[in-house]
Amino acid sequence: MANAIIFDTETNGLAPKSSVLSITAIKIDASGEELAVFDRFYYPKEPYNSGAINVNGLDKKTIDYRRSLSSATYAKHFLNDTELGEFFIDTNVEIWVAHNYNFDIKFLNKYGIINHGKSYCTMLESMDIVKVQWNDYYQNWKWPKLREACDFFKIDFNEENAHSSLYDVRKTIELYQKLMALKS
Repeated sequence: MANAIIFDTETNGLAPKSSVLSITAIKIDASGEELAVFDRFYYPKEPYNSGAINVNGLDKKTIDYRRSLSSATYAKHFLNDTELGEFFIDTNVEIWVAHNYNFDIKFLNKYGIINHGKSYCTMLESMDIVKVQWNDYYQNWKWPKLREACDFFKIDFNEENAHSSLYDVRKTIELYQKLMALKS
């Protein structure tokens, strides 16, 4: 393994114009040890999307509570958080990892953070290993949800904690380690 940043966003919808409600990024060294954690909650600039909130549970009351736990002094909106870019600029990081990398990176790009190095998507990399079928008639594999990939690799996964960016990042780290072990 290499020094990496593993990250996840929870958003107010699927469109790139949707606000980021939560982001977690964890830096790990080549042995998998956590070096630094960035974990924040933000309010949307647009009205809350009930479909997204039904998945991630990040309504105003929950965001208020999560921000109060850390005595949040950072920006209320993702795009205004000046410290985020500082966390991602690290010359010792060799690879950026996410479970759905192409989705999550769009929000960082919108912020102005662009990964010019290596990237690794645990969702795409595990697809041909986990082999989750779309349905009984369509024989190609679908992109596995984080839970499906964790189940396959026997990584303990609590559905009640899913869609918390911190929980999802910690599970993505475990999944990344399992996938890297297969390559060695």
